[in-house]
Amino acid sequence: MIEEYLKQDTQFYHHGIIKVYLLFIPVVVVVSQEMASIMFKISTLDKPFFFEAAHPFIKGLGNINGDEFRYRKKLLGPAFRSNLVQERISRQFKVLEEDMLQKSQDTFQFEDMLLATKRLSEALTLDSLGFTEYKEFKQESVERMYSAYQIESFTTKPWYLPWTFINLLPPTKDGLKTRKADKFFGDFLTDLLTKTKIMMENNSSQVSTSFMQLLLKEHDTNPKQMTMNEVLKESKFLYTVSGLGSLGLVSMWILHEVGHRQDVQERIIKELQENVDIEHLENQDFSQLKYLKAVIREGLRKHATGPLAFRQASQEIKLEEKQMIIPKGSIIILDLNNINMNPFDFKDPEVFNPDRFLENKTQTTATFSGGHRSCPGINVAMASLQGILVRIFLKYRLKSLNPLSSIQEQRNVLLYPLEKCEMQFILRK
Repeated sequence: MIEEYLKQDTQFYHHGIIKVYLLFIPVVVVVSQEMASIMFKISTLDKPFFFEAAHPFIKGLGNINGDEFRYRKKLLGPAFRSNLVQERISRQFKVLEEDMLQKSQDTFQFEDMLLATKRLSEALTLDSLGFTEYKEFKQESVERMYSAYQIESFTTKPWYLPWTFINLLPPTKDGLKTRKADKFFGDFLTDLLTKTKIMMENNSSQVSTSFMQLLLKEHDTNPKQMTMNEVLKESKFLYTVSGLGSLGLVSMWILHEVGHRQDVQERIIKELQENVDIEHLENQDFSQLKYLKAVIREGLRKHATGPLAFRQASQEIKLEEKQMIIPKGSIIILDLNNINMNPFDFKDPEVFNPDRFLENKTQTTATFSGGHRSCPGINVAMASLQGILVRIFLKYRLKSLNPLSSIQEQRNVLLYPLEKCEMQFILRK
């Protein structure tokens, strides 16, 4: 419905906010950077009530509210440190290269780039949970990815289509599939938690830096608030949505865009040659690579991993800038995809142009949401993407084999491609 509004009159982009009614519930849709910035500053907005539909399956930082959100964000903070990210990438980047090394070819083709980036994301996720040897888990990786997708896509669907919670009930086909995937994943993570407990008992003096260690330590200290069931659900959320889903998808979209732009690749390679010590990658601050950072920000702008962010007004809000009153209980939809493609905020929004972030250093995007409910993993995501791209372009050039416009986007809670993304990696001479 919102897409039709915008197609009929682009002035909606300029106005930045649209108010409609859905079954007598006021719904406010934000489509501009200006209005998004205003909304992010309002402290009385939190996650809507229907996010709780996923709680029987996953319950984590992305779908809890208030004091519980602040408690968990503080608890898990040590595992989000960016220096840990580079150590993980140094250990796990080999996962992406294994097939290429086995072929011993100067050119290697990925028939499904998303499968490759998700495998790397899974290795990094397992590492963040405390398990550094991915080869122990590789055998069932495809089944885990399928189960993770089933859990993530069906349990989060009620976030933007609330009535679809019916599909999670056991008698339905999707409900049975979701429960089967949930049991498979629950058994897998329960096994990891058991192994983590043993590791912690054997190394009681070790500082806890993995997500599972932090959760289990809190369970031991405060078992009533952090029950083992809560530990399992938070681990499931971190694994399926934050890890496998978000990082794997955004990596694929950025590589797909850059694979069509040899000029962008040449500038990345030149910047790396001038600034990166290849012998000590894990100890370097890649945030100083300005052009690479602009490439990542442009990729995140064009392909916001989570295209929609939801809030609910806990009290009436008066927007004097737009002479609008948002009633208490209203659902606020921050349409991140249209915010980042707003032609009044971004010139030629369909063009992949990293220079827009170099020419205008104050230019922002709404990809990671904002305010007190902004994504707590924003620094981890940026550090991960920087580390992955640095390691790729130090060795390879890329070529996207699908036409740029041929891969359509499926706008769910996460932004999936509707077709396989084929890519060629060419060893640099």
